[in-house]
Amino acid sequence: MTLSPSDRIRRSSVHCGKTFEEHAFLRFLVAGGVNTIFGYTVFCLVLWASGHSIVALAAGTILGTLFSFLTIGNLVFRRAKPHLLWRFIAVYAFVFFWNAAGLLILERSYFGPVVAQAILTPFVVALSYFLNKRFVFGGERQS
Repeated sequence: MTLSPSDRIRRSSVHCGKTFEEHAFLRFLVAGGVNTIFGYTVFCLVLWASGHSIVALAAGTILGTLFSFLTIGNLVFRRAKPHLLWRFIAVYAFVFFWNAAGLLILERSYFGPVVAQAILTPFVVALSYFLNKRFVFGGERQS
């Protein structure tokens, strides 16, 4: 019997145990990719317009936080409830200051701000996931 490509994918995902719909971490990676593109684009545009890396970081973080609350809350944890927004913002404020410190350190180490932020981005994404899972959405069932 010959299987279609979609049947092969379904069978392999069943064999692996979880499908995309059932796997919060895979959904986070997709949301994180979208959020990273959005936030990094805002960072670069504001850097180009203002010439200040911390201003660009602040703009990318503020707009990215609101955008990320919707994508992570809905796609990853299935709960973008308004009462969780303040905890989400607190996590992102912490991540912002951690990111800002890293950005300043890397800039002083002779990296330009665009390259420095590109270096920091994977660490920022991982830290954000851990803190959101633990402190924002941790008490909630994740599908």
